[in-house]
Amino acid sequence: MKIAFLGPAYPFRGGIAQFLHNMADHLAKNNEIEVFNFKNQYPKFFFPGKNQFDFTEPKQFKYKIHRVLTPYNPFTWKQTAEKIINYNPDIIIIKFWIPFFSLAYLYIMKYLRLNSEIRICLLCHNLEFHEKWFMLTKLTKYLIDNSHKVIVLSQTVAYSTKNFKNFNQDKLIELFHPLYEIDTNTLDKQKALQDLNLKDIPTVLFFGYIKHYKGLDVFLQAIPKVSKKIKDIQFVVAGEIYGKDTQYQKIIKDFTQDINFVFNNKYIPSSDVDKYFVGADLVVIPYRTATQSGIVQLAYSYNKPVIVSNINGLKDMIIEGKTGLSFENENSDDLAKIILDFFNKKQNFVSYIKDNNKKYSWQAFTEKLIENIL
Repeated sequence: MKIAFLGPAYPFRGGIAQFLHNMADHLAKNNEIEVFNFKNQYPKFFFPGKNQFDFTEPKQFKYKIHRVLTPYNPFTWKQTAEKIINYNPDIIIIKFWIPFFSLAYLYIMKYLRLNSEIRICLLCHNLEFHEKWFMLTKLTKYLIDNSHKVIVLSQTVAYSTKNFKNFNQDKLIELFHPLYEIDTNTLDKQKALQDLNLKDIPTVLFFGYIKHYKGLDVFLQAIPKVSKKIKDIQFVVAGEIYGKDTQYQKIIKDFTQDINFVFNNKYIPSSDVDKYFVGADLVVIPYRTATQSGIVQLAYSYNKPVIVSNINGLKDMIIEGKTGLSFENENSDDLAKIILDFFNKKQNFVSYIKDNNKKYSWQAFTEKLIENIL
């Protein structure tokens, strides 16, 4: 089968691009693949971070990657659609996770439907967005209506899809977020912490780019409460702030000197991700809202337990007391209590996580996808 992808790929950074490559790599074992990538995702003035690219690890792929689409430049929309038609895939998988791309995607999808017999699959990472956009609900409905199949990765997103008026449920392919493919044997904890200039003591990690909805402030407020009870513990925040850091600095400035706290406010290149997760004992994901989290699956990929806020989209990603723990959303006192419980009770999470991980392989994901996609 010939399969095309439309979405961000190398050299664009972040979990969405990494997810596309993991998916394409596995499908390429038994199918012909080409990827239609972005030239640019956002205008420089619009992008909240410092850089959209990660060139730290030059990579080679077994499929062609065409950098063609700039979603804010309509002159690239038809060009992208025509290049896809020239490739003539049986199926195109379009990765949708942010409203900013809606108009470009809608144009391309309509062009493909009018000028080809390519089946269009919309892979929805989110359908309830943190950002508010004009005409968002209508645009999203148009995208769904112009798709032959809609792929979702969580029950929360599946529920959102079913809420659209006159949605044809035969279109829905309900899958899961697979684990990221990493080699857990390449680095030991002591070496990882040494490379990051961190202490070799119990370590709690918050990882990923930072926006208000991710609840970093809740985690920061919990840190002094934990440190009062456990002295030899360190807290690491690794990720670039998108926006202002004022609310976080207000909390951090009141930390006493005996709190072991490190804040690496920067994009973490893929070459360093291993070190943070191998070095961590626990990963905290205190999001205020979520449909799912790639960070949860990333932690599981390293066999690390998680603490998540008890919201839809996160609490259903853990087995309480076995692969992770949950706390009351936005309640720093409860988060501190759960962190203390984790270290005081010393439950054996790792064996449960390893067993649970068997259900989330890329092989299982792609096999189920192919079964349902035609």
